[in-house]
Amino acid sequence: MDRDDLEKVVGERVYVTPSIPREKLQNALKSYASGVTPEEVLILVDDTLWGGSREGMLVTEKAIYSKELCDSPKRYSMDELRRIHCEKKSVYINSMKFYTYCIVEPFAIKRVVDFVEKVKTASPAQSSSTYASGSLEDKIMHRLPLNGENLILQFQKSLLPAQKAQSILNFADDFLDKMLSVSVEQENKAFRRDVFKENAENRMITATSYKLLHIALCFPDYINRNKSFDPRFISFLKRSDIISLELISYISFRMQFLLTPHFDHENTCTFIEMFLGECILNYANKKIPFSRDSNTIAGLMSDPREQIRNNEIMKRYSERATKYFYNRNGNLDRTLADGILESICLACHLAISDKTSALELAKDIRETQEICILESLSAYRHMADKNIELTLCEAFKKM
Repeated sequence: MDRDDLEKVVGERVYVTPSIPREKLQNALKSYASGVTPEEVLILVDDTLWGGSREGMLVTEKAIYSKELCDSPKRYSMDELRRIHCEKKSVYINSMKFYTYCIVEPFAIKRVVDFVEKVKTASPAQSSSTYASGSLEDKIMHRLPLNGENLILQFQKSLLPAQKAQSILNFADDFLDKMLSVSVEQENKAFRRDVFKENAENRMITATSYKLLHIALCFPDYINRNKSFDPRFISFLKRSDIISLELISYISFRMQFLLTPHFDHENTCTFIEMFLGECILNYANKKIPFSRDSNTIAGLMSDPREQIRNNEIMKRYSERATKYFYNRNGNLDRTLADGILESICLACHLAISDKTSALELAKDIRETQEICILESLSAYRHMADKNIELTLCEAFKKM
């Protein structure tokens, strides 16, 4: 690393080692880079209005970190990073939006991006010659498509802000009801809303949904704790929402398995719909929008629930959850592994336009990664089962 290149990055709200203010650095590390030591940090970008540094970007020799206001922290290792560039007010990594800045000047961000590009280029692990002359597995991994966006991850991130907005709307509605109530019926306690109770229930449902979705979305990182997978393969898993859908199907089965002894089938299904429907329905609608034919009476009178049942995403979700339930007394690790490998094949077909190449890549991945996935799944499933049970217990205590 050239010290002169690092000094060129310095600017307003952009600090480089060893001149990074201690308090700013500590705030940033606590907020979005907890596993990093102060000595590792090369660059800190403070994108906060009052200089608290709890939002911004942070660069080390091994990775780049970021956090936006009301959003989860993000991280890319230099091994995963293939391309980084600025576009409008955002930084993109591997064609995925990584960070949108608010306060820092665009030219300052551009200098940081240029520096990261140099660090990445200098890394021997990222040279194209390494891939070209590496093992067969390296060549397979090099073909993995990393473009696209995991929509389920985006829906999970939007849950908490949406719940806060809904709480405010509930209070506003209640205030207007009281201001505009004119009849005895409206004044009657039986017709009044308990907004505090309503918002508490909404928070419980939202928090539970958020935690359950996190169990599915943390799958790539969890199974790679021992670094047994290629970083490009893990990046591919993170961006493949069809793989996240498979894991959510397993979580739904596990919820059904835990709830059925305590509730009847209809109430169990209602709970699952409450906790996961918000994300799954939105995801299915985004992928295959529900539509009515407004030109015919039959279209206008059609039952939206029937459209939902016939949506391909919803059908796959339902079929996979049912399969886990039917195989509950068998080898669930094997069933889950088969589901994930099938989802990987689907993800390849969706990401690569050339179907022959997609088929070859899916086959190669299955041959090279199947054993590692199967070996890692037992520990993941144990963790997932335990966390699902704890999350449900916590939710029902608050009901």
